[in-house]
Amino acid sequence: MMKRRVAFVGLVLVFVLVLAVEGCGPGTAPGGQPAMQTVSATLVESIRTEFNQAKDRTRVILLLSPT
Repeated sequence: MMKRRVAFVGLVLVFVLVLAVEGCGPGTAPGGQPAMQTVSATLVESIRTEFNQAKDRTRVILLLSPT
């Protein structure tokens, strides 16, 4: 009986892990919006460059967290 319980708990944990990995991957943007981008060092540098080039305009950086 104990082996069945351990096997069931293990199976549930594997299922939850698979769902977590699948749900945490990159998503897709709705139609009409620019494609989503994965944050990388190159992207951060590109944002920094564009931000610094806009010295004569109002600039805002807004960080949002889903949690």
